[in-house]
Amino acid sequence: MVADYGRSIWHDAIVNNSARPSRKLKIMVFVPCYNEEVYIGSVVLRSKYYTDDVVVIDDGSCDKTAEVAQLAGAHVIRHEVNKGKGAGIKNAFAYAKKADADILVLMDGDGQHNPDEIPLLIKPIISGEADIVNGSRFLVKDSHNVPKYRRFGQGVLNVLTNVVSRHKFTDSQSGFRAFSRNTFDCFSFMQTGMGIESEMLIEAARANLQVKEVQINVRYDVSGSTLNPLVHGVSVAGSIVKTLFQQNYTVTCGFCGVLLLLLGTTGFSFLAIEPYDLSRNLLIGITSVSMLSIILGILCVFTLLTTSARETGQVAGQR
Repeated sequence: MVADYGRSIWHDAIVNNSARPSRKLKIMVFVPCYNEEVYIGSVVLRSKYYTDDVVVIDDGSCDKTAEVAQLAGAHVIRHEVNKGKGAGIKNAFAYAKKADADILVLMDGDGQHNPDEIPLLIKPIISGEADIVNGSRFLVKDSHNVPKYRRFGQGVLNVLTNVVSRHKFTDSQSGFRAFSRNTFDCFSFMQTGMGIESEMLIEAARANLQVKEVQINVRYDVSGSTLNPLVHGVSVAGSIVKTLFQQNYTVTCGFCGVLLLLLGTTGFSFLAIEPYDLSRNLLIGITSVSMLSIILGILCVFTLLTTSARETGQVAGQR
């Protein structure tokens, strides 16, 4: 049984681990959710087997999610309106830091994640192997319980996340993760929606945090209030691209520079030169805008080149 195995690991990791600190670890489980009154009670009760500190972040639910969570023994943080999963996770990290938590565990409230696998996630942190543990559905390639359409969509999002982060993750969209206390100040939380999972992995990779993946089991036979997979996928893909431009100054400069040069030269060639050849009247407005676009494009590309040269020089100096 998974439950018995998880509890055995919990006992070994927490009670008998020789690397265990002298004081008891404060482990907090946070469950961001929206309209999950059917499942949230069991998620809280099963999580409380491993810690008394279970916090449900109710993101403006229209049902009885908050009430059920409180009855099950969780502390509830309520958003008056739906702010998105990213906003809920931001609240979780702020709360954990204020509460002086040692380990923060994130899991979804729709019943897909198994609370009995919490020990699997936190063990690498306790042993000092990792700063972050990512629960992966795809670490074992024969994970047959994952629907094919989800596997394909997740594969696309994994590729995008891995390209931007320059790190290999097998499940970039997992909502079941554990974080050590030294990661609490490492995230910007720019994404308020579902793109937060990829953003956190990208920022973790860039901060050189040790991320370990462990195999988890996920249920797909529950009728939680999940988004349409296509809508979810497109939204996350857009968020990953947005994160790339927000966090990578050189890429943004390069992209904008090339775009401005293309627009400027195209506008000048077809909207200014051709009419001038026909009428001998130069269109001052279009010409001015085109030339400004070209100048700005050159400046952006020049900035990209000088920044890249400076970074290359710094790396060479460190060697």
